[in-house]
Amino acid sequence: MAKGNSPTVEFRLREPLYTLLRERMLAAAEVEGEAYSPGTFARRLVVAALRHEHEEEVARRLVAVEAELQQLRADLATTLEVLLTNVASVSADEAQGFVDTYLRGGGA
Repeated sequence: MAKGNSPTVEFRLREPLYTLLRERMLAAAEVEGEAYSPGTFARRLVVAALRHEHEEEVARRLVAVEAELQQLRADLATTLEVLLTNVASVSADEAQGFVDTYLRGGGA
């Protein structure tokens, strides 16, 4: 049904795409606690794709993952320096050189 002057868009989905649509629809309904019809959910997907909403969400998540990875690498480098100097009896300069080479941008 068209609302106001909005044009109607109709299309058919063959298998396996219809099954995939239903699976995603049911998963979204479970997570969001809201029921969808296949047509309503397909409309939601089309609108999101046209607005690039998923790309923006993926980009935001990727930036967060990259920041977390950088922090983990920094924490690992610090931990490794401490272990090398205190447990392996390596000098602080040697430990820092090793970590700089293999964790902060050098060899591995």
